[in-house]
Amino acid sequence: MKFAIGLIGGYNVLFRLMIRDTMIQQPHIYFSNRLEILYEELRDSLYAPGVLPFARRCVIVPSSAMGTWLQLRLAKDPKCGIAAGLEIGLIEESLGKLGRLLASQDPDQELPFYPREQELSLLIQATILETIEKYTLLTEEQQKLWRPLLEYLRAFPRYLPRKSEKRLIALCDNLAQLFAQYGRYGVRMLSEWEAKKGSSWQADLWRQFKVEHPSLQFPYQYLDIITAKINEKQILTPLGQLQIHLFGISFLAKTAHDFLINSSKFLSVNYYLLSPCQLFWSDICSDKESERLKKFWSKQSVSIDQQTALEEFLNSRNVLLGNFGRMGREMSLQIEQSIHQTTEFYVLPEQIQELPQYSQALTDESIFESSSGPLTLLQAIQADMTLLRTLEPENKITLSPIDDSVQLHIAPTKKREVEILYNVLVGVLNKHSKDKTPLTPGDIIVMVPDYMQYESAIAAVFGSKSSLLDFQLVEMRAAAKSSLVQGFMHLLSIASGRWEVKELLDLLDFPAFQRKQGFSFEDLRQIEKWIEKSGVYWGKTAAHRNEILRQAHRERTLVDE
Repeated sequence: MKFAIGLIGGYNVLFRLMIRDTMIQQPHIYFSNRLEILYEELRDSLYAPGVLPFARRCVIVPSSAMGTWLQLRLAKDPKCGIAAGLEIGLIEESLGKLGRLLASQDPDQELPFYPREQELSLLIQATILETIEKYTLLTEEQQKLWRPLLEYLRAFPRYLPRKSEKRLIALCDNLAQLFAQYGRYGVRMLSEWEAKKGSSWQADLWRQFKVEHPSLQFPYQYLDIITAKINEKQILTPLGQLQIHLFGISFLAKTAHDFLINSSKFLSVNYYLLSPCQLFWSDICSDKESERLKKFWSKQSVSIDQQTALEEFLNSRNVLLGNFGRMGREMSLQIEQSIHQTTEFYVLPEQIQELPQYSQALTDESIFESSSGPLTLLQAIQADMTLLRTLEPENKITLSPIDDSVQLHIAPTKKREVEILYNVLVGVLNKHSKDKTPLTPGDIIVMVPDYMQYESAIAAVFGSKSSLLDFQLVEMRAAAKSSLVQGFMHLLSIASGRWEVKELLDLLDFPAFQRKQGFSFEDLRQIEKWIEKSGVYWGKTAAHRNEILRQAHRERTLVDE
């Protein structure tokens, strides 16, 4: 174990560098609870002495928002100069490209087809319809497998009612998402299904995919194949000056992690992990996991003393990390089980040095960040997680009564949520405008669970003429980005809807639809005039309108049927 002292991001840093005694090239993993420190380590690694100026530097980020932040930071950094040979991409996309690149070293390895979720949904729909069509020709065992699905769809052998089509489309969309998750976290299960070990309609569905489309694979599945070839020494060729940097990652699927660890034998692989805790925390449990363990050992008839010892161990934890940090714990466990070099930079607020609640957790290696004012609730929460401090009711920390570092707001509508957010942000920016390092709008990222639900409210509040804040929307879904995808999804929604005039006119506005039909601007205006003169507002045919009315109003139909 070696120690070194350096200056990093304005912090006087004493950090620990652990180096394994081996000549094999290993991945280097940087841990920190500060993204800024990870950025400085990334910048220094990208253009370290001895690296060729035009070497390929692949930086993998967890989201497009992180990628945008990183690009802006590199562009503004005076130490960077010209950033040549830099590629920033998302996890699955980048690892898929890397897998193909390594596979190109093996001429016998067939390159895969990576399906998108929409392609997978259409493929699932076609396969299910084909299975329904040939249901009577299936073996008795296969019919038994598929019968629950047919009952759910209310379908009959060789026939699917029109009412069930909408249910089938929704089911296929959900199945596409589910199979994509299998492709990330259930690679071994998919392999077992292909080996005919699974006995369910989902397993049979996947086997049909592989028969009809043998090159169809998810990126992580392909990584598993490449990892096996690396271990069998079928892929040995170094890829020159290629660097792999995973920046801001807090979790990586085991298949992807194993692939990168094995690839580090002939590639430069570096992790920059945003980690909340500097101690070993992979063994702590959530409340549910703790209760499950207690019940299990209680049934094993262990002694009272042993149960008490177990309860004390389970209670000795940070509750937030235990209940909300499962993905981080899984990642920490994966790293503990692999061979690597590790560098840690964990920063703590300097105010905790004066508090007795933290005295036993601090060491000579602790790094402190200078800040003005008393300890805030947010700083205390972060320090508790970093030091894995157990919260005890009799050992509370007294905070300022006007502390507003953590706020909870309740709003009746999404627009009101956004209005409250706007007011809070303006207040925070004004409050910190005269600080030594003032807070700016560019330092703020707002996260929402579903962007599409908040799009109109964000545009109305932040995009109004009276707004003091400029904003940029990132992390938009494919449907929000692509006019072609929007048009296709709109076309599908019309087929299952009321065929309202507005929906049809909206379809005509999509450029891809106009090009396909050969409509000119004058043609579109003429169609609008015809529809307006017809006096029809909705419905495909009279029978279609009657069907919609029956569904909405039971027995009522059109008067002039």
